[in-house]
Amino acid sequence: MLNNKKIALALGSGGARGLAHIGVIKVLEANKIPIDIITGTSMGALIGSAYASHGDIELLEKTYLAIEWKKIIRLSSDLSIFSGGLVAGDKIKNFIQSELGCAQKFSDLKIPFGAVATDISSGESVFLTAGNLPEAVRASISFPGVFKPIEIDNHWLIDGGAVDPVPVDLAKKLGADFVIAVNLEERGGGYLHAKKGSKDLYNNVYSAARIMQKRLAAYSCSGADIILSPEVGRYLWTQFTEAQKIIAAGEEIAEKNLFRLTQLLNQ
Repeated sequence: MLNNKKIALALGSGGARGLAHIGVIKVLEANKIPIDIITGTSMGALIGSAYASHGDIELLEKTYLAIEWKKIIRLSSDLSIFSGGLVAGDKIKNFIQSELGCAQKFSDLKIPFGAVATDISSGESVFLTAGNLPEAVRASISFPGVFKPIEIDNHWLIDGGAVDPVPVDLAKKLGADFVIAVNLEERGGGYLHAKKGSKDLYNNVYSAARIMQKRLAAYSCSGADIILSPEVGRYLWTQFTEAQKIIAAGEEIAEKNLFRLTQLLNQ
């Protein structure tokens, strides 16, 4: 801890864009900035839970750099069309444990961690900080229409990005004095790719959804002490094959903000 600050890393949602979290962690490690708490939503939960389990960022980087389309298809092949989503998600849980090295239980973690999911009935955020870790992560990444909802403690849960894309509040609840938020929705790429007044239905609907997500993410991470916004907007949430470029974007934004971050931590 610097100046007795308990430092938390709040990792945002964003599908493949979340691989930027790996780059951010690499820079923090290289500059000996401690991470005392990690919170994550969706892809942030996937990366954060694995790092909190073993602290091996090189393992995570190597795993994602090796991903090919064939593997992505295999991970999405346990179809469950009539269960509220296209994919059951069992293969994803196996991937979380066997290849990312996630612990089985929250109590086994090296770094305190919490994930955020959304209660599909109430629309409220649900903080997951105990119990079965792979199930909690599976809940947090349950993108509506893709993964079927999962039941935990009598709550049917979907992707936490629906209500809390950057879990700063959870970081503070877990005891953080200083929160580094990684917001994947702020920079890079556009919303409306067509000209003003476009009659392109898909483009307009997609743009509206992206604008809402950007506003929600900005609100969600507003209580952070510093916000890192990698330039990853040009990548689709499915573009895991662009891992090297996305990880590099995370490194770049962390390095750009390193001096300011160090100043804030030493105040």
